[in-house]
Amino acid sequence: FRSTLIFIPAGSVGVVYDMGRGVLQTPMREGLNYAIPVWQRVTLMDTRLQEYTMSMAPDEGALRRDDSLDAPTSDGQQVKVDATVIFRIDPSKAPEVFKTIGTDYVDKLIRPYSRSQIRMVISRYTAPAIYSENRQEAEIVMTKELADLLKPKNLIIDKILLRTVMFSPEYSQAIEAKVIAEQKVKQAEY
Repeated sequence: FRSTLIFIPAGSVGVVYDMGRGVLQTPMREGLNYAIPVWQRVTLMDTRLQEYTMSMAPDEGALRRDDSLDAPTSDGQQVKVDATVIFRIDPSKAPEVFKTIGTDYVDKLIRPYSRSQIRMVISRYTAPAIYSENRQEAEIVMTKELADLLKPKNLIIDKILLRTVMFSPEYSQAIEAKVIAEQKVKQAEY
C-alpha cells in the first residue's frame, strides 16, 4: 500500500478518521506524518490560544452584530457586558473533541456556556461592585466556573475578560447625580 505525507503546522494537531477504525485516539503531531490515501482523512485542529469576543460593537466581536450580554445584578440593575473568553483545545484530547463535538465547538459550547456563566456570576454582585471594586474578582470566579464546566469536554479556559460594563441610561444618570450631590456637600463643608 502507498502512503501520503501529511504536514501538520505548528500549533495544530491532525485528527485522523480511518474508514476501518473510525476516529483514531492518537492525533498526528506537528511536522511530517503518514496517512493512507482515500482510507484515512485528516482534519487539522488548532490547539493554540483562541479568543471568542462578545461585543456590542459589530466590528469587534466574533459575530458581526451586537452580541453583548444583558445581565441582571444582585441589586436589580440591568448591565450590558462585553466579554472575551480566551481558551484552547487540549491537544491530546483533540480526537475526542472531534468525535463528540466536531470542529464547531465555539458555537456549540464556548458561546452558550460562557454567556450563561457570565450572567450567573454577575447576578451575585451589585451594579457598582461589578463596575469597579469587584470586577477582577468576578472575572476570576467566571474563569474558574467556566473552566470547571468545560474541562470534561476537553476545552481549557485560560481567562474571561470583562471588557466593558455599561449601566442603563437611567442608572448612569442617578450615579452622576449622586456624585454631583456629594461634591456640593464637600464644597459646602469647605
